Amino acid sequence: MAFPTFKTKLPKPQFGGINESVKLVTEKREDVKKLLLENAESSASTVKALASTSMLTLKNTVAGLMPEVPDVPTTSLQGELSSLISLNLSNPTAYASKLSSLESSFGTALSGKGKDLTSMISDVQSSVDVSSLTSFDTAGLTKNLVKNVPNFEISGGSTDVLEKAVKTKTAQLNAVKEDLSVI
Repeated sequence: MAFPTFKTKLPKPQFGGINESVKLVTEKREDVKKLLLENAESSASTVKALASTSMLTLKNTVAGLMPEVPDVPTTSLQGELSSLISLNLSNPTAYASKLSSLESSFGTALSGKGKDLTSMISDVQSSVDVSSLTSFDTAGLTKNLVKNVPNFEISGGSTDVLEKAVKTKTAQLNAVKEDLSVI
């Protein structure tokens, strides 16, 4: 069995821009390849034992390169306002608590953009019938949230508020055919 030969050598360390992590993974991969070539004539069980140890080292090296995934999910202002408005109908105490939490989380970022959380909530509520749970218009609520509320998010485990870009709108109808002009 032939192993591929890599013609490209790693650049010398005195050059800038060398990623040490990639270099380490490449070295570990080369060590595994060298070990397998040196023991090509050994028994399968011996090669398997040696390869298992080397592959575990390579796996741990690659795993060390991955960033940590936060345990806390991302918090979206639009999503939180949607749940806040539904709380207004069913539990006024929870509504007040959630409103206070949103104000402390997003208030500074919103005021930096010239927006006010209370006025945004009233704008959204005024355009949606929230008088009873039976006639609650979730489609209208979603449409008005996207239109009137900036897409702010707090990444899991962070306190930094980021404004996400507005998604591109696509046409809902087919294009109208144009008449050819006559000269």
